[in-house]
Amino acid sequence: MSIAKCGTWEEACEVVLAVPGVPVDAAARRARRELVRSLAVWQGAVRPRPGSDPSVEGWVVAWRAGLCVRPSTAAKYDSHVRLHILPRFGRVRLSQLSRVEIKSWAGVLAESMHGSSVCSILALFSGILAEAVREGLMPFNPALRLRAASDRPDERAVAEPWQLRMLAERMRGAAGLMTVTAAYTGMRWGELAGLHRGSLVLASRRGRQPHGVAPFIRVDPLCGALHEVAGRLELGPPKTGAGARLVHLPPFLAEMLAAHLDQHPYPYVFTGRRGGWWHRSAFRRQVWLPALAGDPEQQDAARRQTLLASMTFHGLRHSHKTWMAELHTSASLQDYRLGHLPRGVQGRYEHHTPGMILRLTDDLEHLWHASAPFPEPATANPPERVPGGAMRQITN
Repeated sequence: MSIAKCGTWEEACEVVLAVPGVPVDAAARRARRELVRSLAVWQGAVRPRPGSDPSVEGWVVAWRAGLCVRPSTAAKYDSHVRLHILPRFGRVRLSQLSRVEIKSWAGVLAESMHGSSVCSILALFSGILAEAVREGLMPFNPALRLRAASDRPDERAVAEPWQLRMLAERMRGAAGLMTVTAAYTGMRWGELAGLHRGSLVLASRRGRQPHGVAPFIRVDPLCGALHEVAGRLELGPPKTGAGARLVHLPPFLAEMLAAHLDQHPYPYVFTGRRGGWWHRSAFRRQVWLPALAGDPEQQDAARRQTLLASMTFHGLRHSHKTWMAELHTSASLQDYRLGHLPRGVQGRYEHHTPGMILRLTDDLEHLWHASAPFPEPATANPPERVPGGAMRQITN
């Protein structure tokens, strides 16, 4: 069987799109143009514009001028470009870039860097070259879909409530309460590290607050998160527009936060010993990793053993999301609570209600009491069961 070539690739694409009764919208036309371009590249018909073959360094300057990202993201990109991309490819013309050379360079980086860092650098370089393709400066992206093996700890590791409680008890000062708050609210690191005491409403529950049915934390749209830019800490907006929200608290957490603030002389809720903001790397090194590793000098075996070795602070958000799913929390409330934009038809038409919020905070209260590795005080009145059987009662 043979296939004769008749006409041009563009004419063939027009025939494919010309289905009777099916309208050709703008998206279909864009898809057709991309297909035509791809096929033409395979035939060698597309070349960079005459006289438009800048060096990688020259193109990066133009690309950077049009970049619109958060300051912290821009600082990370600038670091990758300055330290890794330009030293190797700065003087190379775009037309001279080779996929084999880029793969070889990535292998060299992997010999001295973490896999996750190499992935980040490759993704940035691929994005820079993708923009050059869109500008007609290159026929294709030689770094497209290149990936390095990542050795990043599994951020999807999920803590059981009793493990979270044990982890928090290993930490000193406000760090343990910060960890509990992260796990029972799903708030991001920056939202907690920059949390001002004025953002907490911890009055009595059951609808007496002006904004909700339970005590809550307000994430401010302008200064609701702490950002680290080139080693400098500053307050700014949360990660996305949806990050500005009210995060309602179970009663036990509201009581713990109120007791903490009564003894805490500083304006920000979770601070170091002298009231300053935490650098994320310092918190990880001084607090987080030692708590995971355990203390071999402790007499209590539970405090000596390693706990959740692959867990990261961001993994607490994964844990909270998983707990909400096990508690059958509505998708709309899950997205809102985590500061995510609603997705799909369900996200457009489903809305959370005060009743949903109250049920979730009640369920989280049950989880906390059921997680106790030792008997609760008599006044705590722990529940008889965990809703839905989501988590197991831990017995000694």
